[in-house]
Amino acid sequence: MAPEDLELRHGRFRASVRPAAGGSLSGFWFRHEEAPGGEVPVLRPAPPGTTAPLQMASFPLVPFCNRIAGGAFDWQGRTVRLSPNHPGDPFPLHGYGWYAPWRVEAAEPTRVSLRWDHEPGEWPWAFAARADYAL
Repeated sequence: MAPEDLELRHGRFRASVRPAAGGSLSGFWFRHEEAPGGEVPVLRPAPPGTTAPLQMASFPLVPFCNRIAGGAFDWQGRTVRLSPNHPGDPFPLHGYGWYAPWRVEAAEPTRVSLRWDHEPGEWPWAFAARADYAL
């Protein structure tokens, strides 16, 4: 677990959340006494200190998931054009939240609530996203 992670524990489960790295889940483990180190990773843990979203165990996909083909879509008579946001991909991928630091709204030993506020820009609508992780 990296120093910037928030650790959650409940029973035999442990999770780490990295708010500064797109509100990501940076690891999830199950305690098993016979496993090396006493834990089994349920999801691949992120390297300590990384902020690269694709190295995380999981991350929020907001305001859209997957790719927007051609980088544009029509909405209520308007064409919205979006630039690629991931190196090497010709189309916008997974929204914008995965590259933004998220704010911790509440943290307890078994749960954390994160929030990210998006102001209009290339994605033309303001919105707030919340990620709740709980064990």
